[in-house]
Amino acid sequence: MMDKLIKWSVDNRYLVVGIAAAFTLFGVIVCAGVSVDVFPDLTAPTVVALTEASGMSPADVVDELIRLAFAAHAEKRKTVYNYKTGLIDHAAARGLKGIKK
Repeated sequence: MMDKLIKWSVDNRYLVVGIAAAFTLFGVIVCAGVSVDVFPDLTAPTVVALTEASGMSPADVVDELIRLAFAAHAEKRKTVYNYKTGLIDHAAARGLKGIKK
């Protein structure tokens, strides 16, 4: 069977080259229309937590929230995390003066 296919391809080489060129052109046209996300979104997820903690400094509140978040995650995963050297890239806190309930 392969012998017949090879013989037919050699006998009709212009047709085979034309079909190959048509497939190549079709592939180039299709690839040109495909949108590719070359640069993925590299921003880290952000969590904003608004809380009231009378008598605590903003830094203490952040430490407590981070500790609670890592403790909950560790409990879920059954692992132990050191929240001071964990996966948090940046934690900031500030007091909001003038906001009353």
